[in-house]
Amino acid sequence: MIPPFKTQTAAPAPSLRSVQADLARRMAGPQRHRLLQGYPQVALMRSSDPQRGARKARELVLSDDRALIVGVLPHPFCNPQVRGCGFCTFPHQPYRGDDARETVRHVIAEVAARTRHRPEFGPGLRGREVEALYFGGGTANLTPPDAFAELGASLAEAFDLRRAELSLEGAPIYFLSRHQAILDAFAGIPARHRRLSMGVQTFDPAWLARMGRAHFGEREQVAEVVRAAHARGMTVSCDLMINLPGQGWEDQQRDLETALSLGFDQVCVYHLVLFRGVGTEWAKDPELLGQLPDNALACENWRRARAFLLEAGFVQASLTNFERGALHQSERRFRYEELSFTPHASDAVGFGPAAISLTHHEVVCQQQTVKQVNLSDAAAYRAAVAAHGAADARDFVYAFEDRELLHLTRTLPRLAVDRTIYRSEFGADLTQSFATELRALEQAELVRLDPDALRLTERGMFYADSVAGLLAQRRVTRLRSRRRLPSGSNDAGPVHMG
Repeated sequence: MIPPFKTQTAAPAPSLRSVQADLARRMAGPQRHRLLQGYPQVALMRSSDPQRGARKARELVLSDDRALIVGVLPHPFCNPQVRGCGFCTFPHQPYRGDDARETVRHVIAEVAARTRHRPEFGPGLRGREVEALYFGGGTANLTPPDAFAELGASLAEAFDLRRAELSLEGAPIYFLSRHQAILDAFAGIPARHRRLSMGVQTFDPAWLARMGRAHFGEREQVAEVVRAAHARGMTVSCDLMINLPGQGWEDQQRDLETALSLGFDQVCVYHLVLFRGVGTEWAKDPELLGQLPDNALACENWRRARAFLLEAGFVQASLTNFERGALHQSERRFRYEELSFTPHASDAVGFGPAAISLTHHEVVCQQQTVKQVNLSDAAAYRAAVAAHGAADARDFVYAFEDRELLHLTRTLPRLAVDRTIYRSEFGADLTQSFATELRALEQAELVRLDPDALRLTERGMFYADSVAGLLAQRRVTRLRSRRRLPSGSNDAGPVHMG
């Protein structure tokens, strides 16, 4: 490939004082902390023409020298007793069994349409080896087991999954329902390794009731899922939330201790995203908002949670994911996340409502990077797939500056940006494009610039959202002005992943 070059004149570098002020403003606001999707946020993506998007999806040609990961959202449905569990910012709709089956049928149709062999376009997706595949979405394990088995079979036919890691996300109780039928269906998909990801959130019965998640399974059901998964040779991860309103460190530590005692192989720690305007049910409750810890205390709780897991022999693999040391050193470590945070070496293709694809291709000897997001509403998604074989809602073609920001914001969740790789990808050191921002971040003790890498400090891990937003600010401001979009405090991307 010809070395990359900038095709546009970059915006002039801001003054250090203005950058410091911007960073202080960001750090004083809510911290989303996770950086799951990276740059750009959905508002900066243009609306797609479904017919054009379907044609491009069918003509997609990806390089064989890049790893391929696949994200599958069978449906957007879940059924907590409190809307969105009170805090959930993911696209979701109330569960209906018939709608779930019908949506899965259309996901299968989307997979078939986008992987159909077309010799005129060269090597396509059909038969491509997949490194990792993730079943996510509303509550993926709420999928009727027979429909899930059909979906798994269609994916195994379309792709080579024999050396892939498969992950299935969901609520604890649904792994056990119908005599663990969903686990058996999951085990029936050919793969190298399988893992479960459970949205536990907390083991505190009072908080589970407040979230409307008591029927999703308490400690005993969670323990049973871990045993059932291990008996099938699967690894198991749990999501835990910290910094719930009014929650003391002792309560947070108790959740971590319980998770370790149950034998989880991975523990993912998530700082609660809650502030006015986020749109969740809890964000409308002044009492809950008033009980939130300030950022200083929330950051200290994050430090304590991190220290607790490291002292217990876990290794921090990303901003939120901690794995048992032996697991992290093995082939059974969490590969989907590892590859999704390695944009220079992998492509991601998504299927289903709200799914995201991020792909790279060669166009006239230059690399082109494209991001696409599917429609999130189940009915709209089904209609689009029925009409066009694809369901693109928005897309974004990355200019050179955008690719730089994608690389930075997508790599930061792995805690460091390799400067050698960055120079290889962009023909210059990152300090040449972000000198002022990096100086401000170093002075705030959020990053450390070593000869080989840009590293997040422990404090910077908690404020990673502010770090990414500051790095993206100049480019985002230009894009917003062109599209006349309102400004926002979180410019690196939305909190949900597909």
